Amino acid sequence: MKQRYLGWTDERNDVKYIEGFIGDKASELKHLKAGEFIYSHPTKNILEKIQINPHEQTTKPQRILPRPIYEPKPTIVTKPQASQQSIGQVLYFSFLLPFIVYLFLRA
Repeated sequence: MKQRYLGWTDERNDVKYIEGFIGDKASELKHLKAGEFIYSHPTKNILEKIQINPHEQTTKPQRILPRPIYEPKPTIVTKPQASQQSIGQVLYFSFLLPFIVYLFLRA
């Protein structure tokens, strides 16, 4: 589980973090080409640049699920009754008016 395959990056923070694993070799990460990696295995004292063969897809991707895993259920939002709206307005203004008076008297 100590094996590391490090691919291309030029992100300064990434390179600085990776230097803790592989030292100065981290500066080579920004020069890697497609299929090139720096292989690290610290317990076996291995640190080398490797090349892998690019994967060539021989078959077309196939859909294995008949439908999406998650289908959102439609939700019904009920409109508040007129009486509920008026109660909400009364409560809103009953708290707003004293607050405005308080601010006015405080100034």
